[in-house]
Amino acid sequence: MTMNSSDNTIYRLSPQLVASEISGETVILDYEAGKYFGLEGVGSFVWSLIQQQGQVSTDDLCEQVMATYDVEEQQCRRDVQALVADLKKNGLIEPVA
Repeated sequence: MTMNSSDNTIYRLSPQLVASEISGETVILDYEAGKYFGLEGVGSFVWSLIQQQGQVSTDDLCEQVMATYDVEEQQCRRDVQALVADLKKNGLIEPVA
């Protein structure tokens, strides 16, 4: 599978988080910041992939989303990159050095 505009940055979950799945939604608590976040659908799926694999690239996430959901590559890439950027901005994931 050929990916356009490849992103091999590896991400992992930030260590200060507690996450749980409740009724199909992933609820994430950042207890240091006193904030919580909710993810549904594909967002919850992506979170579970990062959680299960420990460290994963945006390219790998895209491949796994496309294998599970009926989505075209360009749309998947845009959506996954936007989700990763949002998770990173909120301190929920971090790049692996």
